[in-house]
Amino acid sequence: PAQEQIFLIGSFQLKRSALEQAGAVVVDSTIELMDAAKLFSLVRLKPSSNPGIALLTGQAGPGMIISDYLQSRDIDMPTLTPKTISRISSLLPPMTFHKNPVDTGRPGKTFGDVLKAVANDSNIDAILTFALHEPAAIQPIEIFEASQGDIQQPLIFGTAGIQQNIVSTMDRLNSMGIPAFASPDQAARAVWALAADSKAAYRRQSAVAVSDFKPATPITYNLNEVEAKSVIHELGIGIPQSSVCESREEAQKAFEKLPKPIVVKVLSAEVLHKTEVGGVHININTKEGLDKALDTIDQITLVSSTRYLLESMAAPGLEVIIGGTNDVSFGPTVLLGLGGTAAEALDDVSIRVAPLCEADALDMIDELRGRELFNGWRGTPVLDKRTLAKSIVEIGNYLMKHPEIKEMDLNPVRVYENGLCALDAVIVI
Repeated sequence: PAQEQIFLIGSFQLKRSALEQAGAVVVDSTIELMDAAKLFSLVRLKPSSNPGIALLTGQAGPGMIISDYLQSRDIDMPTLTPKTISRISSLLPPMTFHKNPVDTGRPGKTFGDVLKAVANDSNIDAILTFALHEPAAIQPIEIFEASQGDIQQPLIFGTAGIQQNIVSTMDRLNSMGIPAFASPDQAARAVWALAADSKAAYRRQSAVAVSDFKPATPITYNLNEVEAKSVIHELGIGIPQSSVCESREEAQKAFEKLPKPIVVKVLSAEVLHKTEVGGVHININTKEGLDKALDTIDQITLVSSTRYLLESMAAPGLEVIIGGTNDVSFGPTVLLGLGGTAAEALDDVSIRVAPLCEADALDMIDELRGRELFNGWRGTPVLDKRTLAKSIVEIGNYLMKHPEIKEMDLNPVRVYENGLCALDAVIVI
């Protein structure tokens, strides 16, 4: 499990996640870095869980580039209110788009009035305006100067044209406190950074202080599956009904009492990958099947003494992995991966530094590429993201109290419409 989690986490993803969790806006190039720095030197948004961005564009093509970029990065472009749409409809010709983005078809005399209408919308926290350099059609400096007293939200301007033709307009707007960018791509990336900064500030308001955690009584040995499950059950995570058996006779008695079908496992902290050595047998319904499973487990040579764990099989559900490690640089870190035992193959994971709040944990779920599987995918039930998030938080808190733990591995964990169930658990010091 330790090697698997190192593969899943990866140093780059861990560093990026830690920086973002701490409130940094992480960009991918020096150009984006300079654009974001210019933007933040002029405007910032108030902390918000989901700031609303409006786009007012003079041309459909650049507007589509900007909209696609923002929406693919989960930036909210809310539909304008009916009152705003009605006002915009009275200002623009037919066959233009009025809901957000607002596409004027081509800038005209009403462009400034449309801008004011968008600014008066209660759903909007910032406005990106884009227009190609066309002095005969639009004079952005004049429009913004005339509108500044009526607009409270941050304004960002994007344009495109021959460099020597647009530089004076951009310089003038920057001096007015309106960040100006020379392409739809740069303008879109800047607005993404503006929203990301607002979201990060909002998350920091819920941050959990490291000083809130005091070390608990240390664990002094690697826990077997039953001991590890006892720990996580105390943290509020469901586990299957089970029985620990010291002999075949005890296993046969337990088999009679447990709801069928059952799982038969080898019980030893010495075996981390039980399936690879024949230590897990599922769908056992008969005594003959039980005896065959016990015979196979008895042949495992990696354990000093053989004990058996019999469990009722959990109901089907969406399988995830919840992992935790103590990183040498960042300390306790928590990982969520989609796929349970197939998580390494799918490589669909999210990570945070502990301690984390419930909002951080919900963000982890929403970062997964397979996040729609939680939301009622093709007739399946909507799954219990809230309980999963609380469990992730509790694992992080437990790691904070137990710095001696090298790794925790809950894999797989099945997520249901209500609650979840950990099918296996490992704690290594």
